[in-house]
Amino acid sequence: MGGRGCRLSKLFPVGGRTLCFFAGLKRQVARSKTNSDLLEEAIRRRASGKDPHKVIGKLADFPVNLDQMKAKLDFYNIENGCLPMQDGTKIKTAWLNHPQGCMGFRLETKEGVLVYATDNEPGDPNFDKAVRKLAEGADILIYDAQYLPEEYEARRRGWGHSHWREAVNVVMESGAKELILYHHDPDHSDAIVDKVVKDARNYYPKVRAAAEGLEILL
Repeated sequence: MGGRGCRLSKLFPVGGRTLCFFAGLKRQVARSKTNSDLLEEAIRRRASGKDPHKVIGKLADFPVNLDQMKAKLDFYNIENGCLPMQDGTKIKTAWLNHPQGCMGFRLETKEGVLVYATDNEPGDPNFDKAVRKLAEGADILIYDAQYLPEEYEARRRGWGHSHWREAVNVVMESGAKELILYHHDPDHSDAIVDKVVKDARNYYPKVRAAAEGLEILL
């Protein structure tokens, strides 16, 4: 999921990182190929602490060598924006608008379509068009809604993230069926997130906030 600055916190969220240590489990990681290193090489360098891209003043945001992970890790470099998987499942990708680079993913299965598009700032016509194309007709859209609209306008432009009002715009204009607001700001309380969901439902009824333990059935 990252671009030039490959962040393990995004590739392996907290629960995902834990699962990487269990023998017998299988984890799949995909990224669109660019002129930079292949995905496995980039992650190995990042985990070793030898990556030149610093994150919050340190060299590695998850300094554990991949060889210490006992699960089987399969890496896929997506050549053309689409990766066919088993049983007719496909993963499609689109670049998102984030300072370090980021990718959105569209998972197409027999059961339904899920789109994951976070770390995406609105305002660039090309990126705005691409994310709506990625989300087109999806059953579930998980979208970046870190800021309140007024926070974004006042002091968060250029930070690479979106707000709930833009999330509503994307779900309505793409024809996606359900919106899950994601990437909550760490300074926002549960009460703020609940109010965001309530406000968003004034524009589009099928809105939820991502929460720990949330399970989605397509």
